[in-house]
Amino acid sequence: MKLIADQLWVVLRELALLGWIVLRETGRGLAWLGRWLYAHRWQIARHRATPWVAATLAFAVAFWAFFRQNQAHEPVVFRQPPDSVRNAYFLLANQPFADEPLRRSIQGWLGVPHRDGGNSHSGTDCSGFVQNVYTETYRITLSRNARQMYERDVTSVPRDALQEGDLVFFDTFGGGVSHVGIYLQGGRFAHASTSRGVTIDSLGNRYFDSCYYGGGRVKGRWAF
Repeated sequence: MKLIADQLWVVLRELALLGWIVLRETGRGLAWLGRWLYAHRWQIARHRATPWVAATLAFAVAFWAFFRQNQAHEPVVFRQPPDSVRNAYFLLANQPFADEPLRRSIQGWLGVPHRDGGNSHSGTDCSGFVQNVYTETYRITLSRNARQMYERDVTSVPRDALQEGDLVFFDTFGGGVSHVGIYLQGGRFAHASTSRGVTIDSLGNRYFDSCYYGGGRVKGRWAF
């Protein structure tokens, strides 16, 4: 019951944040539109179609501002709930590892909050987390985003052949690879969740199972 309540709280929090972003960016767009209309008020007065033009322009400005926000020009940070951090530590401590340096590196990132475009312990996105772990563990430099990692850095691996340290990719928006994590063992993987920060989840989770895109083994890395 507590798990359901925690998940409901995360959903409500993200919806509230989304609403706030929409209102804020719409306000910015309308403010810009107001300044533009005032500066061109004399030219506008000559045209009857101006209200329709203004409405269309306002919608376009608001949509552009909202789209820009979601492209990480202004990072949004989510703080991971303490219970989620403890659960991730517990899962990692009880997860068998063939590669101890990989375990230590992932453990050092658990609980780091999600930040769009981030790649440090103050906040990281999914690819920033994976990139840092691979640099720390294997001294391998990966591409900066999930799609490029999938296209450039890995050799495709069937889901039933995944090994510790392989990368797992997800299509969370319906447009191709948009999320990446590091496979552990037993169907679990570490990743930077937008709502919970760096944590551990299961590929068998209904959400991740539905958007799973594929697995990949990083070129040049020895697999256990």
